[in-house]
Amino acid sequence: MKALISLSIFVVFASLAAGCGGPSTTPTMADVAQAEPTATSPQQATPTPIPTATATPLPPSQTPPPSATPLPTLSGRGGGVLAFAREEHDQRDIYLVNADGTQLTALTDDAFWDNWPSWSPDGSQLAFTCRQSTAGQGGICAINADGSNRRQLSNANDWEPSWSPDGQHIVFASTRDGNPEIYLMNADGSQERRLTHDPADDWQASWSPDSTHLAFVSARDGEWEIYLMDVSDGGIAGDSQLVRLTDNEVADGFPDWSPDGTRIVFSSRRDGNEEIYVMNADGSNPQRLTFNDNDESFPRWSPDGLRIAYTVFTPANRIYSYDIAVMNADGSGQHQITRGNQADEQCPRWKP
Repeated sequence: MKALISLSIFVVFASLAAGCGGPSTTPTMADVAQAEPTATSPQQATPTPIPTATATPLPPSQTPPPSATPLPTLSGRGGGVLAFAREEHDQRDIYLVNADGTQLTALTDDAFWDNWPSWSPDGSQLAFTCRQSTAGQGGICAINADGSNRRQLSNANDWEPSWSPDGQHIVFASTRDGNPEIYLMNADGSQERRLTHDPADDWQASWSPDSTHLAFVSARDGEWEIYLMDVSDGGIAGDSQLVRLTDNEVADGFPDWSPDGTRIVFSSRRDGNEEIYVMNADGSNPQRLTFNDNDESFPRWSPDGLRIAYTVFTPANRIYSYDIAVMNADGSGQHQITRGNQADEQCPRWKP
């Protein structure tokens, strides 16, 4: 049964072509070439007032009910708001939802496949992957937090944007030079430069809170593992000196730093199916947080460090349904906040 489930996950991940599925699914070059490009945001500046909201709330009948007692409001400007990707009827868009599952709101509504949202540090903008669903071409887009002022920032099959905490840069993955590698650009899309140089695939980069290091995933040593790269020099040294944080015979991936910089949450198949783990920022003391029959992936810390949002993969009618869940940072209080019958929700990111 476990083998059948793993095979089903592979088929679904391949068909979604670079959503935020598990790293255990090694894509072919054809899959990677059609992956959703990353969206990057413009350079951080003094925040300007957000114009009148243009986002469209869904009717109450389409808002998925919370599956448990609503969580309390989180600290920080975000107040417990999550951005995520929602796919329905062959269209994928960026949505917002409260951490208790209420106020599902669409930010994009177009023919592009929008995915992998990443907030600007002040919460005023979002960078995201945007690609044409049929041609498999696209790049990095940005949008205001109210859904206005959408703009294209790159068009070179780039995806997985991550905005630096200091607001100065965007890191992203791209196949512009062949296999997936990690690149860096200014937050306005200028001065793109390549950080990794390896025949194996590198991607899923995540910033440390002080914007000096990147945790990322690479298969350069034979299996998907998490590495640490120093970018305090602006990326000049690139991957010439790396620290390997995980070492397993199975895949580890989707790292994300805790707000205080002391820990990294990630997903792994080391104990069978894909589950959420946390380790110290130096790779020591890994601890498992989820213990479920279904797979969980793409964990992301809340701004106050008290909770983790993640994607749950649930069997449904011989395929997999993707939903968003939230739990406390110690793994307790697991709480599914979306339940898409005809839609898949994935890639959650907390508003700062």
